Amino acid sequence: MMNKIPIFFATWFGVGYLPKIPGTWASAAALPPAYLIVLWGGAYWLAISSGIIFVIGVWVSSRTASILEKSDPSEVVIDEIVGQWITLLFVPFSIYVYLAGFFLFRLFPFLEMSFTESRFTDRPSAAASAKSRAVPEGESTLSR
Repeated sequence: MMNKIPIFFATWFGVGYLPKIPGTWASAAALPPAYLIVLWGGAYWLAISSGIIFVIGVWVSSRTASILEKSDPSEVVIDEIVGQWITLLFVPFSIYVYLAGFFLFRLFPFLEMSFTESRFTDRPSAAASAKSRAVPEGESTLSR
């Protein structure tokens, strides 16, 4: 029973078990409570709630990773909740703007991955380039 409580919160009440794209499901699940929090208490309370969920999330995520014996379980989505809420702190209070915030929040990681993977993974690192240009001991740079 004690192991189920951190998993319950880390998976955001089970949303992390939804198929294929648990982070996207969690970001979508973050919208209604964020909207209600701002509606009833303003962005100030969304900021407070984000901080509380962040602190709780650090503990339950770590505990859940230990329980599941995984270093980064895909089921743990509480970080997506906090990230989505922080995104919504900086936009006007509107269902349409919140939906746009959701789509941009989910789009940027995909763009970042595709950009970095296609642009930088096939290039040698600076250290590898320097090593390939290194002059072997006892050899002069003039003899090259």
